[in-house]
Amino acid sequence: MAPVRPLESTVAHQLFSSRMKATTPQKSYNLCPPRVLLALLGTAGFLASASKALALRDSDPLGSLPGNSLCYRISRYPRPELHRRLPPAVLRKYADNALTHAVKIWQQAINVKFRLCTRSERADIDVQFATFYHGDQFPFDGIGNEVAHAFFPTHRTRRGQIHIDDNEPWCAFM
Repeated sequence: MAPVRPLESTVAHQLFSSRMKATTPQKSYNLCPPRVLLALLGTAGFLASASKALALRDSDPLGSLPGNSLCYRISRYPRPELHRRLPPAVLRKYADNALTHAVKIWQQAINVKFRLCTRSERADIDVQFATFYHGDQFPFDGIGNEVAHAFFPTHRTRRGQIHIDDNEPWCAFM
C-alpha cells in the first residue's frame, strides 16, 4: 500500500492550475481540479509503474498488473452530502472527468494504455471514494494529510484498488 500526500511542487501547480468545466441544463460550473485528482495521478501511476517495474523481475512477491492495457472504473463515487456545492449529477461527472484526465496524463508518461471497463469486466484499477474507517486497515484521517492509498496487484482482497478520502474538499467556483 502506498499513501499519497498532497503535492506542492511547481509542476503540480502548473498542471492543476487550469480550470475544468461542468455544465447542467440550468448552470455552468467552473471547477478547479481537486486534490483528489492529484491522488488519482499518484496512485494510478504508482500501480502502473510498479506493475511495469515488477514485470521485469520474475518472481517478485508484489506481482504485476496484466499486460500493457489496464481497465479502470470508479465503483464507489463521492457522496453528494459531503460535497454540497455541486449537484449529484455534476459531482459524479466531475469524478469521471478527473479520472479520465489522470489516466490520459499517465498514458503519455508510461507505456500503458488505460481504458474504461465494461460492466462485466473485472477492473485492474478500481477507484473507491471512502471516509475514515472503510473496511481496510488504513482508515482515513479526514481533511488533509493522507488523501489516498493503493494496493499492490497481489493483495488477496484489494488487488488494484485505489481508495480516496471522500472528506477531502472539492473546489468549485459558480
